[in-house]
Amino acid sequence: STAMISTTNLTSNRGLSLFEVLVSATLLTSILMATMAVMQSGTETVAQGEVAASAQQDARVTLERALRPLAECRVIQMGELGDSLTYQQPIYVYEEGVDFDPEYDVSWGSESEPEGGTMTVRFQTEETIDEYTQKIDLNRDGDTTDSFHRGALVQVDDTTGQTTPLGGDSVVLPAAEHNGDINGDGVADSIFQLVEGSLGSRIDIVLTVWTLKVDRQQRPYLQRLKSKVTLRNPQD
Repeated sequence: STAMISTTNLTSNRGLSLFEVLVSATLLTSILMATMAVMQSGTETVAQGEVAASAQQDARVTLERALRPLAECRVIQMGELGDSLTYQQPIYVYEEGVDFDPEYDVSWGSESEPEGGTMTVRFQTEETIDEYTQKIDLNRDGDTTDSFHRGALVQVDDTTGQTTPLGGDSVVLPAAEHNGDINGDGVADSIFQLVEGSLGSRIDIVLTVWTLKVDRQQRPYLQRLKSKVTLRNPQD
């Protein structure tokens, strides 16, 4: 008789080969690296936004504090480089039981010297930033040959010498000339400008402030903010 031999096909339980393991590991590594790059890019974008917002806030505070006393002032002199402005404030004299007469009851001066005193808002240098030494392109004009002064706007009582800061010390001006062009747009970046106002013979004081902040990687960010105030009183 013929013997019948029964065979059974067993399913293979063979594991992954070394080549397959390497391919899988390479793909997984690529996916992880791409994910990390996206996360890092997002984090840097958020950080840059925070630094830029901080610089703009510094500029806004400085402008608001500098403009506040100027609306009613009488301009005496603006610095040659547009980095200072000397002015007088109206000092109102009120007497009980006497009608106020603006022609006779107003003197021009400062709080410390009502008759003839002056106040000055000016840029006060804190340090010099040299692009070449610090290996940075602060104004991002493609070179590292520029130098800048970093400091603050301060208000000075010219009679007493008392100095009051008007904001943080992150204001930036070109070191060579404070009315130089910071960002290469062909326009002088002086802090103060006097221009003909929109209201007839009135004069506008235009203030432009550049502020500097650096992020965690010490990368610089410059922000510019500009504002103006129309002088309410006639200028003699």
